[in-house]
Amino acid sequence: MNTALVSNFAAVAVGRAKYSLLCDEGGGIIDDLICYRLADEKFLVVPNAGNVETVVVALRGGQAALMCKCVMSLPRPA
Repeated sequence: MNTALVSNFAAVAVGRAKYSLLCDEGGGIIDDLICYRLADEKFLVVPNAGNVETVVVALRGGQAALMCKCVMSLPRPA
């Protein structure tokens, strides 16, 4: 996550969360979000509701470099 978001997630303990920014290649902010560390190598990224698709596209675009799996999960209607 350190290469995808503007934060040091190596310092975030499992079970903790951190506010961060997702930036484009030029340093412009795509979105601010909360990232939860669920396990050593498993994270839950929670973007603002209006930017979910933009954030997923940005994270998937960097997947090869990140060597991660980006799964989009939306809440199910009641």
